[in-house]
Amino acid sequence: MNQLDQLKTLCDSALSLCSTKVRKNFKTFFIQTMLIYATTFIRINFSQMGRLSSSCEQRYRQNFEKKFNWIAFNKFFLSMLPMRRCAIALDPNFISKSGKHTPGLAYFWSGTAGTIKRGLEILGFAVVDADSNDAIFMCAKQTRADKVDKGRRPDCLKWCKGNSSLIEQYLRAIHSNKTEFLKTSNLFVADAFFSIYPFVEGLATMGFNIEGKKTQTRKMFFSTDTTMEAIDIFDIYRARFQEEFLFRNAKGFMGLEHCQARSEKKLDFAFNMSLATVKMVKYMAHRMEIEKNIKLSVQDMKIMFCALIKGLTNLKFFQSMPHSRATLYLIYIGQPSSSDV
Repeated sequence: MNQLDQLKTLCDSALSLCSTKVRKNFKTFFIQTMLIYATTFIRINFSQMGRLSSSCEQRYRQNFEKKFNWIAFNKFFLSMLPMRRCAIALDPNFISKSGKHTPGLAYFWSGTAGTIKRGLEILGFAVVDADSNDAIFMCAKQTRADKVDKGRRPDCLKWCKGNSSLIEQYLRAIHSNKTEFLKTSNLFVADAFFSIYPFVEGLATMGFNIEGKKTQTRKMFFSTDTTMEAIDIFDIYRARFQEEFLFRNAKGFMGLEHCQARSEKKLDFAFNMSLATVKMVKYMAHRMEIEKNIKLSVQDMKIMFCALIKGLTNLKFFQSMPHSRATLYLIYIGQPSSSDV
């Protein structure tokens, strides 16, 4: 069984563990889509998906509209973590977008640029573990600064002023997945932006603790869980940065910013598929390191997948490789023997 077959098998196993039964045709679509994300170096959009697979473009457009429990799917990978000193990290991330018809387009903070820019923002959730210094992606939710939620306001929002603040948007995202999050951990970890009274109290109302950082003349790390040891607070906060590496790999190799849909549901599915594929590929790399003592990055794994596809179908993915190292890597693993795979 080569690595592409292993990816299909792992994806099928993760789907089987979802709380809601996944239909066979959707499972086939899902695995096919993850393979495209894992093996394609060109721009990933609906047109390209139709060209790179046996399914038509319309099938992808229709299925990207469907609701899917990403938290249940990604919990499959929690076996990678010791889960002794862990927390749920949340991190807003800027997505470069333009155009008049993209839903949620507004001005958000871009950490890379160090300024406010026009684009999209997604709030990512991941389980971070201090002992393994790793992160498992759970789900991502687009921030809609232009959208006012109607109906009864949850109790966690009573400390928020106004109906459109970012803090309120973030608390609503947590509240909508509260039950799933509590099954994993009751501790959140976030940067200094979230270390403010409305957010801390909002989390406490939902049954969560938070650890974070306050910066004045010196950095102060804290936790609302008074039973935590100081070293655990520091180590878990330091592990929070592993979530940022998930976003970096998703932007660099898994088309996180590629989707051009005008539907919020389609964008949501595309963001989550990109980040979930990163974790799937990292999970496979972790297994290869244990079994074969080979340490591979996300980019290395993607090149290997492309090499396997080239050997099987002669698809010309390699003309758009991001750097010259790919050529040397293909010479090394481009045609793996049966004993290697």
